[in-house]
Amino acid sequence: MDKEFLSEFSKERYFRSYKSKGWYCKNLLEKVLENKIGNTLDNFSMSLFESFYKVRYKNYNQEEFKLAFKSSKKESKHHPKFFQKKVLTEFESKLKSIEDKLKVFQ
Repeated sequence: MDKEFLSEFSKERYFRSYKSKGWYCKNLLEKVLENKIGNTLDNFSMSLFESFYKVRYKNYNQEEFKLAFKSSKKESKHHPKFFQKKVLTEFESKLKSIEDKLKVFQ
């Protein structure tokens, strides 16, 4: 039954269409920018975005800003509403209420 369902599937046609959608351009750009100039451009763009977000979200202190907007060359986390802080605050309040009910740490 699987062979009947996939009888018209052609791996060559699939991968040809997959690669023709801009993959050659992407691979070329990665090879061209995989050097000191590309690294400098990457560092510049990261500092540009960081300064933009610092101006836009100036109500955060330095520690909160680092938590809400983590970014490096391998990761990027952007949470302008700072949901993480809301969750931690709610968790602490619930933990405190449970401790009060059970009279723990008193």
